[in-house]
Amino acid sequence: MKRYVLFVCLLLSGLAGVYAQSIAPFQKGDRIAFVGNSITCGGHYHSYIWLYYMTRFPD
Repeated sequence: MKRYVLFVCLLLSGLAGVYAQSIAPFQKGDRIAFVGNSITCGGHYHSYIWLYYMTRFPD
């Protein structure tokens, strides 16, 4: 029974790749936008600026 379930899972996961979305490469003139707050999350943005200036211009 376990082998049968494993076989079915492997078969279904293999078929998922066939029906996967294909993404076209960027064309000349395309515009993109990166949306999110990965840098500013938790106030790290300000500490990164502070650390940059403290390590490069200590005076």
